[in-house]
Amino acid sequence: MIKKKIIITGGSGYIGSSLANFLSDNCEVITLDKRKKNNFLNNKIKHFTCNIINKKKIKNLLIKIKPDVLVHLAGQSTIDLVEKEKNKYYRNNILATNILVEIVKELKISKFIFSSTAAIYDKSNHILKETNKIKSNNSYGLSKIKCEKIIVENLKFSKTKYCILRFFNVAS
Repeated sequence: MIKKKIIITGGSGYIGSSLANFLSDNCEVITLDKRKKNNFLNNKIKHFTCNIINKKKIKNLLIKIKPDVLVHLAGQSTIDLVEKEKNKYYRNNILATNILVEIVKELKISKFIFSSTAAIYDKSNHILKETNKIKSNNSYGLSKIKCEKIIVENLKFSKTKYCILRFFNVAS
C-alpha cells in the first residue's frame, strides 16, 4: 500500500505537530517550519527547517517530495502582538500563502488545506455560522481574509482541491 505524502507547514507549532503525529501512522508526513523540529514530533516524521517565503527553496522541496496534500498551518497568529507587528502578519500570512498557492497551482498538487481563523468574523454575542458576514477589526483577521481570497481566486479553476478551516481556540 502506497502511503499518501502530506506536507504540513508550521509543523513545529502546536497544531502542526499534533496533526503530524496523528497522521504519521497512515501517511508519510513531512513538516516544514522556520523553527527546528519540535521535540514532540515522532521519529517517523521528516522535517525541513525553512522559511516558506523562500519561494525557490520551497518549490524545489515540493518538486523533490511530490506531496499529495499540502496542509498550510504556518503563520503569524499571536493576537496580542497584531497591531505592533503588522509587517510580520503581512509577510508570514499573506505573502507566504500567496507563494504556496502559486507553487501548489503550478505543480498541480492535488489538495491544499488552509488554516484560517474565526477572527475573520465580526465580534458577536450570537452563535457564529460559516455564512455570517466576514468582517474583522484586527490585522490578524484581515490577513487571514486576504489569504482566503488568494486561495479561492487562484485555485477555484485549477486541478487543486482546497479546503479552508476557520479555527476558534485550539486546545487538547
